[in-house]
Amino acid sequence: VVSTQSTGDDMDCFQPSSHPTTVARDLMWRYFGINNQMDILQFYYTNFDKSFIAGLTKEMAEVAHKTRDPLILSCFEWAGQQYARQLLGVTRRYRKERGVEYRGCSDGMAEAVCMGRVFDSWDLLQSGFVREIRKTTQHLPKVRLLKLCGSGALGAARVSNPTIPLDHSAHTSILCEVRDGEVIAGVKNGV
Repeated sequence: VVSTQSTGDDMDCFQPSSHPTTVARDLMWRYFGINNQMDILQFYYTNFDKSFIAGLTKEMAEVAHKTRDPLILSCFEWAGQQYARQLLGVTRRYRKERGVEYRGCSDGMAEAVCMGRVFDSWDLLQSGFVREIRKTTQHLPKVRLLKLCGSGALGAARVSNPTIPLDHSAHTSILCEVRDGEVIAGVKNGV
């Protein structure tokens, strides 16, 4: 959605993009099977299909890996920042509602299980995520993101009954770990 808006705003001269938009525009037009800017609106309004729109992310990731297009890379970085902000918001809400700091695991590590195909592109999201986490290391000094390797049913069962023992290591792999702003696990170059 961010790439669609950035490209459209640039084409309309509403807000010029700080990056060239040609690669992103051509990719979107090819993906949606359109040949002008106005035709994209039907996919976001009249014929909205969340999974179809989400499929654009996979295409964008492939192009980003091949071309290193700055606009597409910036869209993934932005998405990584948004994910960090969501995680920070959850931990702040926990503190506000419970009156205590979020401690996460016994070692104070905040863990989040990540689900969805977007996390297959973690290497593109990580720089934005880490940059945002680094801004608030005093609030959340240790973060571990886990990628779900099996069914989400176990987690749903645990939410409904917190006494069910759940060994994360058997059903997840470490996507990223940040301690005091330093990447301990994950994609280490480029961050």
